[in-house]
Amino acid sequence: MLTLVREALREQLAQAVVLAELHASGDPRLLDQVGEWLARGEKKMQDLRRTEAASLAAVRARFGAGREGQRDPEISADLSPRKALRTLAALAIGRGEQTLRESLAAIDARLQPLQAQMVQLVSAAHLFGLVGSAPEESHEAWLRALWGRLGSHEKTRGMHTYLSAALPLIDRLYLLDEVVGNLMSQPEQLSSHGLVS
Repeated sequence: MLTLVREALREQLAQAVVLAELHASGDPRLLDQVGEWLARGEKKMQDLRRTEAASLAAVRARFGAGREGQRDPEISADLSPRKALRTLAALAIGRGEQTLRESLAAIDARLQPLQAQMVQLVSAAHLFGLVGSAPEESHEAWLRALWGRLGSHEKTRGMHTYLSAALPLIDRLYLLDEVVGNLMSQPEQLSSHGLVS
């Protein structure tokens, strides 16, 4: 599940770049786009049952109040109403982005050591001839079968058991797919792990 949340956070953060460009260009759609971005992020996080939904809802509520005329304490009273709204939009983007980045950093910190273990496991599996090429059809079935082979081989069983205890199946398959794809597209990584001479 963490890998799905990580992807949702990355997608939402990528959209913040578009909003920053709208802000820089003075695009009149900025305020509506910021409100929609916050609502989409809140919905995504709510669907994933994440606490970030509440943080984004608070940012969206504060942004909505500012659009309705309530002056944000971080915005100078000397600004014209138009500039105050543009500043409000920039603050909302920044607050939303900070929430997303902090969550993404926490997930990355949690997944990084597990991903390193997955790299070792896949490298060893490659050395023992367990990986092979992915078929064109049913990639997910191939990943599930590979995961099963990793658990049944005596040399990879230990790491397989560790990762099975540490991650739900969806995260294991996602990381497995990511690592297999990276290692197979860059065979020099296999030698950097000391597994291919």
